Amino acid sequence: MRQGLSKAARESGKLETIRRAAIHVFASKGYHAATVSEVAAEAGVGKGTVYFYFASKEDILLAILEYHFDQLLAVLETMEGPGADPASLARGVLQELVGRLKQDPELFKIMEQQPLLYHERVRERFQELFQAMVERTASLLREGIDTGVLRTFDPEVVASVLLNMAASFPLYLNLRSDRPRDEMLDHLAEEIGNLIWAALRTP
Repeated sequence: MRQGLSKAARESGKLETIRRAAIHVFASKGYHAATVSEVAAEAGVGKGTVYFYFASKEDILLAILEYHFDQLLAVLETMEGPGADPASLARGVLQELVGRLKQDPELFKIMEQQPLLYHERVRERFQELFQAMVERTASLLREGIDTGVLRTFDPEVVASVLLNMAASFPLYLNLRSDRPRDEMLDHLAEEIGNLIWAALRTP
């Protein structure tokens, strides 16, 4: 998103319209094949309007990534504070990702496009956002260790594994088509959440 946009411009609703249109176009055509003109057409705005909000197609992609991670960080924030339940953390993170995957499968289809990370700006921002997720999750796990609810382990390593595991859900769905998609997602979240809790809790 362009710097210096007025509050009215940021809150006009067009930013969200363009972002949603870009998710659809990038997911259906692939980021590299998609054009700003196609995003504008999908959003029902002129190409100039897209460029008013975003300097480039890459900036649109960055805005999509930032929105995705902001939503996940907001969920983690609700799990923080005195009396936080470490058992709910693993399940909560997984269930939130599953819920978002059900609600917005096109977003995850974009995230699966690994060549996107060949773009230096995109790769660097993705790493920053993912590291912020790891650190926030690790902080919650560390609270569980400090209170004796969880056994001793490296919180950052476990947080990274947990988040990477959840991010692999779409790949698993591509390998298993014998059960309804949403049913498989719920089953994955439950099984992995139980497995992680059994491995991390204090004996």
